[in-house]
Amino acid sequence: MKRGIAAFAVFLSVSLLSACNSAGILGIEEKKSENAVESTVESTADRSDTSTAESVEEVVVEEEIPELKNGETWTVDGQWSMTILGASMTEERNEFSDLNPAVIYVVDYTYTNLGYEDTILDGLYITLDQEILDSTGAEGCFYPGLISNLPENVPVGATCRAQAWIGVENPGTFKINMSMYDVKMKQHQASFIVDPDAEHVEMAVPTVENDTAGTLGIGEPWTVDGQWSLTITGVRPTDERNEFEYRNPAAVYVVDYEYTNLGYQEEASDMSGDSEDVGLFMTVDSQIVDSAGLMGYSYAGTVESSPEIIPVGETCHAQECIGVENPGDFRLTVSMYDTTGTKQRQTFLVKVG
Repeated sequence: MKRGIAAFAVFLSVSLLSACNSAGILGIEEKKSENAVESTVESTADRSDTSTAESVEEVVVEEEIPELKNGETWTVDGQWSMTILGASMTEERNEFSDLNPAVIYVVDYTYTNLGYEDTILDGLYITLDQEILDSTGAEGCFYPGLISNLPENVPVGATCRAQAWIGVENPGTFKINMSMYDVKMKQHQASFIVDPDAEHVEMAVPTVENDTAGTLGIGEPWTVDGQWSLTITGVRPTDERNEFEYRNPAAVYVVDYEYTNLGYQEEASDMSGDSEDVGLFMTVDSQIVDSAGLMGYSYAGTVESSPEIIPVGETCHAQECIGVENPGDFRLTVSMYDTTGTKQRQTFLVKVG
């Protein structure tokens, strides 16, 4: 009996000792853990402060907005370049506009597509419909005047010369604050300080290499299965000019083409709500780029046959006049949606002579 009690006492002593040791070890481990947490927090805080400072510094650099004068170019690598060539005052007014600024300037500018390719737009499109501040800092406006050179959707490698009418309350140097997003939705900004008294700068069209892969020539059909087939069949220069055309291109070409409806039928509703199938209608003036890479345009010249809406199985022979500032070979890009809602595009290299 005594041996049993003694054994139990030994067992109890060992158990208590083990429990004490365990508690001690746990206490030590908890202390180590607390120290580790505190160390980690301090280390993280130090790193956080450092990275935050670096991050803020990087943001400041990225958000630095350049200020550009007449003739100076705003370039976003791989996306676009833009230059204000000059501005001149005009006395003309739009009788249909409710805007009544004290002074109106016609601003000439250019922009080049350096690689901007969008899934919705057919290239790069830049207008000056942005924040405008006059010589006193008062807000100006984008005025709806008669523009000789319209901004257009510019494909990669091409340049557009465009105009905009700007209205201000106080004459003199004014500012245009540009803000645009690239194809990755990253914002880019620049401020143009426009001096109307400065001489206009000669436009320089930058040389950008074009990807000619997939282009078609005269006589080569572009076929979209079940939709259409389009072929440029010829081109010739013409000396005829339209006296009512406000633009005066250096060269005008008459382009002959034909298209066949292979199955294109689009449902349309008339005024009464009745629907009917509409056939195929095609033009070749979606985008025109001349021999120097400058955008051309559709010219209101005389043609022998105009494009028509044609039903499935029919072919239309048509002509269109093209105006360019630089004579010679040019590119035509045709862009339109098929009946499935898919955008189809094709570029033709039209060799003159």
